[in-house]
Amino acid sequence: MRIRQPLLAVFDRGYPSLEFIDFLETEGIHDLVRLSSNDYVAERKQMQSTEEKVILKHSSARLQKICQKHPEWYEQRKKKGEMLVRISRTTLPCGNELARMTDLLDTITAKELTDFYYQRWEMEKKYHTLKNKMKFESVMWKASVYGYQDFWAQVLVYNMVENIRNSADKKVAESGREKISHAYE
Repeated sequence: MRIRQPLLAVFDRGYPSLEFIDFLETEGIHDLVRLSSNDYVAERKQMQSTEEKVILKHSSARLQKICQKHPEWYEQRKKKGEMLVRISRTTLPCGNELARMTDLLDTITAKELTDFYYQRWEMEKKYHTLKNKMKFESVMWKASVYGYQDFWAQVLVYNMVENIRNSADKKVAESGREKISHAYE
């Protein structure tokens, strides 16, 4: 099944390998990837501004990890030699750098890139709640019917809690008071 286009995949740190970015490019999937502090350091040091098109060289060191697993891809990338990406950097309120790599056009501003990334972060926070607070990963799967029941029961409870929370936030906003800090966060 083909994925419908256009599509923007937003990733946290840990995904910016040349192989992965090339796969997304081949599939026609736009990408926005947060870079960790040690991703493409040499290229980022050469940047003259906070936002630039950067050439990522397909060096032997970068391609070495995939040489054994995907020799055909290795040869193709070795011949291609490089990849052009856009890197955008901003400074977070805490003083740390937020660097993002994307193939999106320059018409998308750095602020819009940040907004896209933080939309993903909101989903990550919800996943954290499901995984660590509601213990989704500890669903008992002794029989598939019980696993499905357990999973959907947890989804139901999660949605009920979110509805109650959203309703309470709405009432607080209508009353003019500040938003309540929820004790369960």
